[in-house]
Amino acid sequence: MHPSYFLKQYQYDLWANQRALTSLQNAAVSLEKGRSLFTHIIAAQQIWLARINDEDWTLYPVWPDFTLSECPALLEELFFGWEGFLNSASPESLERVVHYKNTAGKSYQTVAADILSHVIIHGGYHRGQIASLLRENGSTPAVTDYVAFAR
Repeated sequence: MHPSYFLKQYQYDLWANQRALTSLQNAAVSLEKGRSLFTHIIAAQQIWLARINDEDWTLYPVWPDFTLSECPALLEELFFGWEGFLNSASPESLERVVHYKNTAGKSYQTVAADILSHVIIHGGYHRGQIASLLRENGSTPAVTDYVAFAR
């Protein structure tokens, strides 16, 4: 897989996360569960970016207590981190095996390209949960479908 493919995926991910965040900020009622899910999306990206860069991922909590007002800057910072990684990557480097431990301390190894895909899918899963919470509580979630971004 070519790094440019993933760069477009991460551009989409930033776009979708920004839209989901705006929906949470404009919700008819404050949704603590939605905030928690959204900040978990950010935390997971922080952890995976550290892992893929062979950095200390344990500096990042899995379920952080960020406020929604802190999230825009965190999203931008993460995008620039992924962009930097991908701009320096080659198709061959995306096939390297990343060795890491999960949050329970169990060792794993995963191909970098699979980690990149996982991060995007993980975010989409939780954005779907957030959209459901918004609907259940009288708000309309933003459209975050990839095709809407691609248009």
